[in-house]
Amino acid sequence: MPPKAIKEDLQKVGRPRRGTREGTRERLLHAAIDLIREGGIGAVSTISVTRAAGFAQSSFYRHFESVDDCLSAAAQIVASQVRLFIAEHRRAAFERGEGDHYQVVLHLFTRERAFSELWLRHRHDPSPLGRVLEQLHRQILDDLIADLWQLAQWAGLEEKHYPRVALQAEFILSAVMTAGENLLSGRISDITFVAEQLEVLTDGMAKEIYTRYGKPTAQKPESEKSPKP
Repeated sequence: MPPKAIKEDLQKVGRPRRGTREGTRERLLHAAIDLIREGGIGAVSTISVTRAAGFAQSSFYRHFESVDDCLSAAAQIVASQVRLFIAEHRRAAFERGEGDHYQVVLHLFTRERAFSELWLRHRHDPSPLGRVLEQLHRQILDDLIADLWQLAQWAGLEEKHYPRVALQAEFILSAVMTAGENLLSGRISDITFVAEQLEVLTDGMAKEIYTRYGKPTAQKPESEKSPKP
């Protein structure tokens, strides 16, 4: 089980806000999200979604063109929450100088297992769902690049080194994705150990690039650690 603080952070993700006058489309989407969590995308059909939402089956096609359209919209909701959560927690952990961010992200893989498996398996698919998942991957990478580049500028790196920082971000995210895939498959189970190894990898890469190309300035923040994906 994750530490209490991490459990509290994870509660913020994937909990659709239900209003008292919530529209039919939103209720159908929330039902689809719950079904995906319980049984994967195979559990989502026009019948299962409308039944779970409490509507007649005919209501489905008034809001979605197909099951794939519904899946894509549901994935978009969770993707937006995941992206925001990861970015906010990374920056907050960096400002606090705490090293729990990798643990939070890895626990997120296991808590949102169904959506994590979708992300890992289908983000390259030439489908509406695949495009949503690929967009999530690209957005998380762009957020990480922006944060790493800000640190690189504090360390005095010149604009010409931006591609190196972007490549560093890709390496980091790839390592996190590989760790998440191994967690979901059961090949590894010690999240704390994996998080520590990712921390070592990230800090080592940051130290190498800052030492080789940086020219420290007065704007450099107190914490020397780099933000994590």
